[in-house]
Amino acid sequence: MNHLVRAGIAFNRAAQIETAEPLLRQAIAFDWAGQGLPNDKHMVEWAFFQLLLNARHDTDRFARLFDEAVSRCAEVDRDYTVIHPHQEELLEIAIGMGHRLIVERLAGKIADRRPAKKPTRELLARAKEFLGGPG
Repeated sequence: MNHLVRAGIAFNRAAQIETAEPLLRQAIAFDWAGQGLPNDKHMVEWAFFQLLLNARHDTDRFARLFDEAVSRCAEVDRDYTVIHPHQEELLEIAIGMGHRLIVERLAGKIADRRPAKKPTRELLARAKEFLGGPG
């Protein structure tokens, strides 16, 4: 099953969305633990990340997918998202879209890990500024 996720990611990066998304959806629906692959359930997170990148220009779709990612990851005992680079890229997108709840969630996760890298600290400061504004 890992090969499906990796293929989905590769097709997605090659802008072959029609091929990528069904593969990514299969990975999301797969019963990782039930099939003896509990250590690979993080692949659900990878698959959702790719779908969210595809939705970065569609505010409503992005929000729906993010909510779906949180729910599905909870079902497989993961807290969406724990992969640090994904947190940062999704936070950047969420700020740009003005998704307050998503910004709160991601900024909280990033703040909890006390980032050392300057670009990450600057991104977190932008998120705090966004959250401090009207909304």
